[in-house]
Amino acid sequence: MNKVLKTNPIPAYLQLFSIFTGGIIIFLVFFVVLRKINKAVIFELNDMIAIVQTIVAIGTIIAAMLAWARKKMSKYELTDDSIVISKSGMTTRKKIYSFTNINSLGLKQGLMGSRYNFGDVYINMDRLENNVEVVLRHVEGPEAIVNDINQHRKSTRS
Repeated sequence: MNKVLKTNPIPAYLQLFSIFTGGIIIFLVFFVVLRKINKAVIFELNDMIAIVQTIVAIGTIIAAMLAWARKKMSKYELTDDSIVISKSGMTTRKKIYSFTNINSLGLKQGLMGSRYNFGDVYINMDRLENNVEVVLRHVEGPEAIVNDINQHRKSTRS
């Protein structure tokens, strides 16, 4: 049984909103502050004001694009005997974690997550040499996923 886990887009949308809001606030603050400084000094700062505003605008757009791309990068899949985490970007990396290596599971849901049924599933793998903790971020139905993983763990042990 292969089951691709869905991730919820709400955290990415909130992050994008905060990036754009922060960019607009910084843009406006620089606009007001630099205009006041421009009136107080003898020489003209119009070119510097335009450069700073352009840098802030481009920085905001780049930050938003990186946040959106990072949201699209991770895919999670449950197979019969493992969890497969695929991360794509310039290259695609897959990490496969066997259910037999899982020591404990945890679940974290914030206020928005409990309302819209998404959260983070923490998987502790003490049995591996470097004590790996894997986090499935912003997955839909995290309680059902924890139950599925527990059932798979029990079936692989017997």
